[in-house]
Order: sequence, then C-alpha cells, then structure tokens
Amino acid sequence: MTINQRIQSFIIVVLTVTAVSVFFSHCSTEKTGWAHRTFHNVNARFNGYFNAKELMRFDEIDLRETEDNYDDLLPVFKGSVEENRQPMLGDMETVIEKCTKVINYHSIEKRGKQYVKWIDNCYFLMGKANYYKSEYVEAHNFFDYVSKKFKDEDSQIPAMLWLARNNLERKRYEDAEKVLRLAESKPKITEEQLITLRLIYADLYIRQENYLLAIPEVRYAIVKSKDKDRKARLSFLLGQLYQKVGEHQNASDKFKEVIEYNRDYRQVFYARIERAMSYSGGYGASSVKEELNDMLVDEKYIEFRDQIYYALAEVALKEGDKEKGIELLKKSASVSQNNNKQKGKSFMKLAKIYFGDLEYQNAQRYYDSTLAFISSEHPEYESTVKLSNNLNELVTQIEIIETQDSLLRVANMPEKERLSLLDDIIEARREKEREKEEFNTKNDFGQNQTAMDQGPKTPGMGGNKWYFYSPTAKGLGASEFKRIWGSRKNEDNWRRSDKSTVQVDFAKDNSQNQNDSAGVFVNASGDTVKASNDWEEYEYYLKDLPFSEEKKEAANEKIIDAYYELAIIYKEKLQDELKSIETLEKLNSRFPDHKHLVGSYFRLYRMHESVGNSARSEEYKQKILNQFPDSDYAKVIEDPYYLERESELTKEAKEFYKKTYGYYNRELYLQTMRSSQKGIDLYSETEYGPKFELLHALAVGKEEGRKTMISELQTLSNKYDTTEIGKEAAELIAAVQSVEKREEEAKAAEARKEQQEEAKKNTNYNYNPGERHLFVVFLPTGGGANPRTLRIGISNFNRQNYSSSELELQPIQLKPDTQMVSVKDFESAEKAMTYYRTFSNDKIKLAMINQAELPRFVISYSNYATFYKRKDIQEYLEFFNKKYAEYL
Repeated sequence: MTINQRIQSFIIVVLTVTAVSVFFSHCSTEKTGWAHRTFHNVNARFNGYFNAKELMRFDEIDLRETEDNYDDLLPVFKGSVEENRQPMLGDMETVIEKCTKVINYHSIEKRGKQYVKWIDNCYFLMGKANYYKSEYVEAHNFFDYVSKKFKDEDSQIPAMLWLARNNLERKRYEDAEKVLRLAESKPKITEEQLITLRLIYADLYIRQENYLLAIPEVRYAIVKSKDKDRKARLSFLLGQLYQKVGEHQNASDKFKEVIEYNRDYRQVFYARIERAMSYSGGYGASSVKEELNDMLVDEKYIEFRDQIYYALAEVALKEGDKEKGIELLKKSASVSQNNNKQKGKSFMKLAKIYFGDLEYQNAQRYYDSTLAFISSEHPEYESTVKLSNNLNELVTQIEIIETQDSLLRVANMPEKERLSLLDDIIEARREKEREKEEFNTKNDFGQNQTAMDQGPKTPGMGGNKWYFYSPTAKGLGASEFKRIWGSRKNEDNWRRSDKSTVQVDFAKDNSQNQNDSAGVFVNASGDTVKASNDWEEYEYYLKDLPFSEEKKEAANEKIIDAYYELAIIYKEKLQDELKSIETLEKLNSRFPDHKHLVGSYFRLYRMHESVGNSARSEEYKQKILNQFPDSDYAKVIEDPYYLERESELTKEAKEFYKKTYGYYNRELYLQTMRSSQKGIDLYSETEYGPKFELLHALAVGKEEGRKTMISELQTLSNKYDTTEIGKEAAELIAAVQSVEKREEEAKAAEARKEQQEEAKKNTNYNYNPGERHLFVVFLPTGGGANPRTLRIGISNFNRQNYSSSELELQPIQLKPDTQMVSVKDFESAEKAMTYYRTFSNDKIKLAMINQAELPRFVISYSNYATFYKRKDIQEYLEFFNKKYAEYL
C-alpha cells in the first residue's frame, strides 16, 4: 500500500468515527436496541465510571497505608476511623459527581430492568463515597437500593456488606447483624467476601466489647487471607484481643507472628513491646529482655525508648523484681520526650506500686503527676482524682508534722549550733544560685539530670526532711523541667491538681521587695527584733521559729491534730487500719495527755479487735474504763446487751441524735458532720447507728454536693438494703435524682424562656431547620489581612469538596474592617452544618481562616435579612450556638 493509499484509509477511518460519534451523541436512553445499549455501556464504563472507580481505588490504597495507632486497640477497618477519611473528602465529591453524570446520561431502564450494566456499580460507588464523607443516611440509601434492586448483579453482596458496615457506624447493631446473616446465606458469596463478612462480625463484637466472640472471626480472616500485610495487621489485632481476655500466651504467640511477618518497622516495634507486655512470668523472660535491650541501642527506636523501658519494667515486675521495675518506670518517664500519654502511663504505674506497698507519700506524688498527663477521658481519671485528693489530704497532715517538728528542733538548738545550721543553709543556697547563674549563662538546657531516680519531689520536702532545706530543692533548667513535667503554669504548688491543699514553703523566695517591712519577732533571748525578707540574713529564717512557750505549745497542738487527722484518713479514706493504729500509738507515745486521748483509745480498741489482736483491744478497752469511766466511750463498752433491750445508751443515742438533727435543721452542716461522726463512733451498735450514718451522708452531701450525697446514700442503701434505713436511703436517692431532673427541666424551661426572650431581643430570630440556609464567614480587612487570598482558599475548598453542589460565593463589606462571605445555598440546617463541620476541620486550604478562628455560622434566609439589618455578629452567634448546638 502506497503512502497516498494509507492517508486515504486514515481519513476514511477518521470520518467514519466522527460520523458514528455524531450519531450516537444524540443516542436516546429511551430505546433498548443493541446500538443504544452498546453506546451507553461503553461510555458509562470508560468515561465516568472508570474514572470514579480509579479515583476511589487510589484513595483506598492511601487509606490502607494510613499509620495505625498501636497504643489503642486497632480498628478492624482503617476506614472506620473518621480522621483517616479526611483526606478523601474532595475526591469522594468528584466520585459522586462522575457517577451522577453516568446515571443521568446513560441509564436505560424499562419495565424495571436496567440495560446498562455499570449503573449498579455507580450507585454502589456513590454509597461508598457518602460513607467516607460520613453521610451515613445517604450511604444507607444507596447500599440498600443496590442490594435490593440489583439482586442478580455482582454488586449485591458488596452492597450488603457495606450496608452492614454503615449500620455499625450508626450504632444499629441488630440491623447490621441481620444484613450479615442474609449476605452469608447467599450461594454466590466469594471467599474474599466471606473474609470481609467475618471481619465485619468481628468489628460488631468489638464495638460491643464482646472480645471472646470477635477472636474466632479475626482468626478465620487471618487463615483465609493471602495478603501478608493484612495478615500481619490482623495478627496484631488478634494479639490485642487475646490480651483483653487474659490469654497472654496466645497473645505473645500472635505478636511473635507479627514480628516474623516483618512488614513495617513501627508495627514490628509495637509487636515486640506488646509481646513483652504479654509476658506473664515463668520461662522466656531472658529472650524478651534481650530483644528489648537490643531495641534500646537501635537508633531507629530512639523515639520509642520510653515505651521500651516501660515494657522492660513490666517484665521485671512480673519476675518479682519490684526495685528494678520501679527504676525502669522512672527511666521511662524521664526519657519520654513528647509522649504525654506514655509519661502518664508510667507515672500511674509507679503510683499504683507505691500505693500497693502502702508508701502513701510516694504514691501521692506520682498520682499527682499522673493527673498532669492523662486526659479527662481516661477510664481511670475519676478514680485517680479521688485517690489523689485523699492522698493530698494525707500528705498535708504529714507535712504539718514534719514542718512543725523541724521548727521546734531548730528552736531548741543551742544558739551556736542553730546559727551554724543557718550558715550551711545560706551557703547551700548561694551555691545553688551560682550554679543557676552559670547554667543560664551557658544556656545549656538539657544537660542536667533530673531527680527522677528519687521520684518527683513535693515542694518543701527535702531528703532529710529539714524544713529549712527547701530552698536548695529548687529545680534548674527550664527545658529539662518541661521535658519531665510538660508545660506548667508558673504558680505555687504547680504539681498539685488540687490547689486548695497548700504546702508550707518557709524559705522560698519572697516576691516582695527586700526593703518592705517583714515585721518583728521574739528571738531565743526574748528580745523583740526586726525580721528580714533577705534570705542571706539570719532573721529571714529565725522569724518563724517557735521560741516562746506559747508558740511551742501551738506547734505541738498542730502536730497532735495532724496525727489524729492522719489516723482517721488512713482508716476511713484508705482503709488501712494497721497504718491508722501505728499513727495513733505514735501520737499517744509522743503526747501521753493530748486532747484526743480517749478518742484514740476507742479507735485503737475497735481497730485492734478488727485486725484480730484481741489482747491489745482488751488493753485499750480497760484504759478507757479505768481512765475515763464517765466518758461516752466507756458507756458504749460497758453495755454490750443494749441491742436486746431498751437501755440508757439507747436513750443517750436518741437524745444525741435529736441534738444532731437539730444542727441539721438549722443548716449547720459542718457541726452536723462532726456530731453525727461522734454518734457513729459512740452508738454504732444501737438502732441509731444507721440513722447517724444517714444524717452524716445528708450533711456531707449538703457540704460537698449532690453527687457526693448520692454516693454516700448508695453505700448506705447497699449496706442496709433489707432495713428501713436502706429503703429510706434508696428513696432519698430517688428523690434527689427526681429533684435534679425537675431542676434540669426547670433549667431547660428557663433556658427556653431565656431563648424566647433572647429571640425577642434578637429581633425575633426564628429557628427553622428545614428552611434553606447559607454558610457565612467573616474576614478581616485591616491589619495586613488579605480577604481576596482567604476567599480563594474558600473557592478552592468548595471546588475540591463540593463541586457537584454548585455553591456560590458572595462577598459583602459588612463593616469598614469586616467582610462577610456567604456560601449559598443548602437545602436544610443539617446540610449547612455538615458543610460547617467540614469547613472548620480543613487544615490545608482553610488553614489561615481556621487557625485564626474567624467567626462563622450558618443562617436561614429569613434570619439573614434580619441579621444584615442589625449587623451584630455576636448577637447572632449566641442564637446560633444555642439553636444549632445539636449539629456542632
């Protein structure tokens, strides 16, 4: 064939194709002939559907490559984590747009039959796209339509599986299970689809915290799956599930399999960590420790050293080496750089160890530190707060004792020895100041080693517990402080979560000017001298020493009260009777004639009896009867048969109860608490004992709030469930809850009234969620801001995420310094608020707007006219925040 012939053939082909294209460009979707079906099938497949499918495929590849958070239980499907789907939003809008065009231009349906085979696939893709956009209602409609409409197509079972997943996101677990059973019964279900189905079952059971049922489903998927990446990830999940149910050896085996798969270094690292955490004692510790120690020196695991040390600590503790475990936990907290979650985890573990060993001061310090790093969403947050507060109370009493003892000891020293001690303290502080100045000059932050090996120090407490040594305990190095403790507000008692418990720090820097008057004091010689605010002068330290007999007596009274309160805290709040006994006996040894003596004897009598030490119990009983025969405590002891008859003790209890109840009626709740506690101590074996407990619970509730009252009443209801007091406590709980409910209803009514009044004040803004809405954002026009740049960002955001919605942008100069940009429009408040949330979550195209937290809201057309007249942004924002709160 010559060149001319070839050119002629090419021209003929081109003309033929052009003619065919022109003909079929007007091809009807009303006809079902071969030519029409072929045209629409070809165009549906290779134009819109192919592009949408490829876009979805690439996005799902990126989704599968999203990094897992191995600190938490892995999700069965990465796509169920809404944060993972954020980068897909723009593409999903494009998928919907392309599939919509395919359906609109190429669908041929006659008498219920679809003649274009790609239409069901488009509907299915639109369902997935809406799922990834968290539009679960729309997704449900598409999946449900495909599964019912296209029963003979390959898309039916995938649509059913995705419908089940969609139901899980909507917490419709029964519906999900029904769909899964129906899908499982389909004869044409493939092996891969069956794997997915079993994984959806696993997801269902995990969401219901039924981990035992989830295990065989995940195990099936691992066995049947051929994808090694999926096998490795599911093996990790299975190991976590075994941990949840306490099957530590199975968990260890699964994590070992993950290591052997060796698919990803982070996954392998966490598998090694979790394998160590699954170690339950016995054989195999050496290999686990060797592996972890190898990781410590591996450069690629430097950022994970805190977790490695924690895992090593777990192994040491399971081996029974508590000292080593504590040392490793402290290292874990010390080396942790930016992982507050792990730091909090290490502190909590230390706190629990010390608390279990009854080392309450160390436990308090670590519980207090734990609260600085764990989230309020942590499952143990509330219990940790309560325990930390109890320990704070305990440590406060201990510090009072140590502080007053130190003051008395120094005051009783010979003058020469006292001044020598002060010289040492002043010189030590000078040395610290020099070190600090040198350190700051070099600006070498990060080279100092913290005191972590000794645990976090409580302000005012030196290692030798000398009151005056507290200045030397001041920390050096701001960055080192931040590395260990994180960002803390510069305030007193920064380590405490409960700032109401204030530590005495006598020798801390005085913020006053040194020339300000510091007052006068009486020295050891009885002379009145001027005090000082200068820490380099003796008078700075001497001014608070108890030199006079009056001050010494006051210091001793503080010590006595602190010992007695400490014993009560041990017994009542920490349930440690042995510590309480030890504290009271120490108090009685140091101060044989103190004011709480008979009360301490009675408590010791009861507690020795409780711990089985009958000899000591009898000893304290006789002390009460012999030394305090007329006391209320003696009367309780002398009449053991009062429960069988009406006795004088019962009459006394009755009279005392009337007196106590009178305090309550007069709203003297603190007095009621003290009196009812005495009634419990004296008359607990009478019929009035439970009544005193009930009155005490009510008084405590009045002082500390209804939540505490309900807790106290619940304890009584459980303790006396078959008695009248138990029933009364239960009725009171119901009454309090009823009052709370009525108050909430009243508050809601008041809120509605306020809203109505606010609505009137706000020129009758009306809430009509079904009306068409606009989204409005306000851009600054002064201070160097460029509204045009910000508007371009909004346009790009709309183009990427809402191209099929045909949204319009309308800028208006609302005020000289404020431009109002409206995005319109949306068919309802719900649709507008979906846009609002997506807009506010965008960290890329709208970074400047969202970082600046520029005001924005959605508004109905009827309210928009009112707003534009008033131009009061804050006024409408208040209306918006109240009315649209359910969507935020």
